[in-house]
Amino acid sequence: MDIKRLKNIEEEVNELLTRILACINNAADLLDFGMDKDEMRESLDDASREVIKAAELINDRISGIVGEVGANG
Repeated sequence: MDIKRLKNIEEEVNELLTRILACINNAADLLDFGMDKDEMRESLDDASREVIKAAELINDRISGIVGEVGANG
């Protein structure tokens, strides 16, 4: 397993988590400024989609690493 691939995985996960945080912060801002329920729902739906993407990315990357280790081990 090379360090560059691990750093790429770390960067991808951090990018997804940053987008999730932005969606949640947007929803929180809507609460502070007269909650538009449709906009809030959209922001929370965006956050949900980003969580799913992050989970899929992590699972795919880990599966790839496990496969490599199994093939080389």
